[in-house]
Amino acid sequence: MPTNPSPLIDERPFRSVSGPANLAIVPIRCGRKAAGEGMVLVVVLLLVCTVFGAVVSGAFALRSTAVPALADKGISESTDSVAAAQLSSAEQSPPSSNQNPLNSQGPCVSSFAKVLPSCRSVLGGNGDSSLSPQPFPASSPTGLEGASMAYDAKKGYVVLFGGYGQSGPLNTTWMFKDGKWKELYPKSHPSARAFASMVYDAKDGYIVLFGGLTTSDTAATNDTWKFANGDWTQLHPKSSPPARAWPTVTYDGRDNYVLLFGGWNGSFYGDTWTFSKGTWTPISPTTAPSARDYAFIAYDSKDRYVVLFGGWDYVELSDTWTFAKGAWTEISPASSPGARSWSSMTYDVKDGYAVLFGGCTYDCESYYGDTWTFSGGQWTELSPSASPSARAAISIAYDAKGGYVVLFGGTQGGGEYGGPAITGSSAYLGDTWKFANGSWTLLS
Repeated sequence: MPTNPSPLIDERPFRSVSGPANLAIVPIRCGRKAAGEGMVLVVVLLLVCTVFGAVVSGAFALRSTAVPALADKGISESTDSVAAAQLSSAEQSPPSSNQNPLNSQGPCVSSFAKVLPSCRSVLGGNGDSSLSPQPFPASSPTGLEGASMAYDAKKGYVVLFGGYGQSGPLNTTWMFKDGKWKELYPKSHPSARAFASMVYDAKDGYIVLFGGLTTSDTAATNDTWKFANGDWTQLHPKSSPPARAWPTVTYDGRDNYVLLFGGWNGSFYGDTWTFSKGTWTPISPTTAPSARDYAFIAYDSKDRYVVLFGGWDYVELSDTWTFAKGAWTEISPASSPGARSWSSMTYDVKDGYAVLFGGCTYDCESYYGDTWTFSGGQWTELSPSASPSARAAISIAYDAKGGYVVLFGGTQGGGEYGGPAITGSSAYLGDTWKFANGSWTLLS
């Protein structure tokens, strides 16, 4: 892990800035004009320097005393004006792009080595001050695999949470609106994780997040969170599915509840749960898909049933199932995508079909870059002129406001959970694509 940055020198006139571990006041330097210039000009310069030095030194003194005082009060009660402004709203914008984070660490790192939530994008999504500083503000999420993504119909934007990247699992929240990414700064949030399930609960009017991996492939969780009005709130249902990662989840618009199937936590799950009004309920259909993780699922609003495809149970699967009125039914389309897991699927409302992209096979030693649609009980492979590169562990959602499918990130191997070794940041992808009218378009 990299060490804390050494003291930094601000190249702007008149002051220097120390590194994040040292918030000491630094003197203000004002140069005088060379001898021989008029005395009046010298006097004016001295007066300006004196006033300017007093003001800036006072500001730094206030910061250096106010920030350490937070140790006894908790970060949420910060009196630092910059931090307070950043934390005042879940959707507050970070500092402007002309503010260099390396030269303005005061509100980010306190003398007691804690990181304010508003500065996670400077020091890394998990709030580790030992991470190398990142560009601030970022224009989009960093390369990620296994981030959770869903459309918030109430607020009119796509939400992305967590994922696994170069610095490990993240706890950052992003919104995608009008073709652009913006990081949000909620007052609370789930712990850093990847491969959680997330979907919009249309009946209850909020996004639901469940489970995921927190630190490794054996550290699954079973907590439930809701995201509404720009903030996260942990729910405490009386019963919940057992802890797991890689579950598959969608909203069943016909039966008006969230539907969760499968997952993994040391062994594969083949159970079916519903979520409504803050409560998880197990159901026991007479038939169901075999136990598996990382299947892909979507609600087909045109045909009025949930469709599930593929997944992993030590081998990649290629079966297709529908779910309606509490029952699973296996179907046999004339053609199907190849057996795979770690793919992505969502329903394209405007075009009237489910869209599937990518995934991997042979224990993620080979990656797919194909696009399929599902409608009327049949799979159809498309041949768009441009497509995202082959990948797996992708984030995908339908942006109802924009009228297109949004795809973000994934891995081409060398990520945390399998695939051929690829060193460096190339293991994690950070590109954004949209899909509409049968065509992919690169956005960023």
